[in-house]
Amino acid sequence: MPLDPKEFGKRMKQIRESQQITQEEAAKAIGLSRPSIAQIESGIRSISTMQLEKLARLYSRDISDFFEPSHIDNMRAPAVFYRRTLELKQSINQKTV
Repeated sequence: MPLDPKEFGKRMKQIRESQQITQEEAAKAIGLSRPSIAQIESGIRSISTMQLEKLARLYSRDISDFFEPSHIDNMRAPAVFYRRTLELKQSINQKTV
């Protein structure tokens, strides 16, 4: 299933921000304007394969990272579930003691 341009842009932004790189720095590194990076991250504008490859190198990432769900997103739900389960067990144990 093709990736929605808005979702693709969201992932690009997450990766850029995780590397603490500004839109201006990213734009300069690949030869675009800062508004162009903002448009790509908003899903309004597409990005060329060459530009994507340059960004992947700049961000020290594999190109596939732009197309896969964030590892943080994948880990958040189980962590919340685990924490809530522990809280529930503690609550039950306190009531039975």
